Amino acid sequence: TYTLPANVAGGTEIEDFKGYLIETFALRGRALKLGYTRASPEDGGWFMGYDKRFATLGIVAHIEFTGNTLPEENRTAALLHLSFSRVQGGYPSAQKLSSVPKVLLSECYNDMRLVAAEGAGFDTDWEKKSAY
Repeated sequence: TYTLPANVAGGTEIEDFKGYLIETFALRGRALKLGYTRASPEDGGWFMGYDKRFATLGIVAHIEFTGNTLPEENRTAALLHLSFSRVQGGYPSAQKLSSVPKVLLSECYNDMRLVAAEGAGFDTDWEKKSAY
């Protein structure tokens, strides 16, 4: 089980795996197996995350990475963070980590850990080596 450290409880992102390098096809494969779907693309067909919806709770877990294009290419990317939101009035609203149910937080943290394990691990030069 993951226990939320007190120093990040008021925050909205878990960055324990920031800078972990992973090939985007490996990221996609693991994320899809864990029940995540590709986040909506931004301008220019660029997307930067995978989302997992928990409809009964009204919460969306979001794994953010440095991004990939559509159509997808197998490139080196870096993980950035795990965050949560609720949709209110048609727009997502970032949730403080302390407001996310502990079991859900732990499950999603372990999802992020499994995704990170598919890659090469942390690299101090991740910004140079990823498509960031």
